Amino acid sequence: MTPADLRDARAVLGADELKLLLRYEPDTGLFFWLPRPDDKQWSSRHAHKQAGDLSRGYVRIRVNKQGYKAHRLAWLFVTGEYPPDTIDHIDGDRENNRLTNLRPATYSQNMCNTGPRATNKTGAKGVYFDRRASKYRVDIKFNGIKTYVGHFPDLTTAQKARAAAAESLHKGFARNT
Repeated sequence: MTPADLRDARAVLGADELKLLLRYEPDTGLFFWLPRPDDKQWSSRHAHKQAGDLSRGYVRIRVNKQGYKAHRLAWLFVTGEYPPDTIDHIDGDRENNRLTNLRPATYSQNMCNTGPRATNKTGAKGVYFDRRASKYRVDIKFNGIKTYVGHFPDLTTAQKARAAAAESLHKGFARNT
């Protein structure tokens, strides 16, 4: 067994083991530590307390010295299986791990459901002002391919064109704000 295989084997947490350690509340999206009958000291300090810490906007929970994102654990807890690819937060809030806010997605679909970049000056995803044309330019990306939508005289028209293109390409994963 190679070191990578050992690391992967150690990282796999099963649903049964998860349910012995944590309680998940699908309506709130929160995890709580369960008591450990064999470890009274640990139980007195941690049992029934909320599990997880924020790391880069995600709630992360350490189990067996391994860090896991809470939304992935929520999926495992409810379905009994690890998500096939990515779990998307429908509302874009990485801390909202309610079951109704989680859905399986591809990487591309997950990226469709992101907001405008921090460096975006127009505040509209996929829209920027093209100084050479003195108009707003709209581009949209899907499956790694960037597509030119057009130039528009004002921000509102550009936003509407971007929203229409997103609905067409991204379907249920379109996010325009």
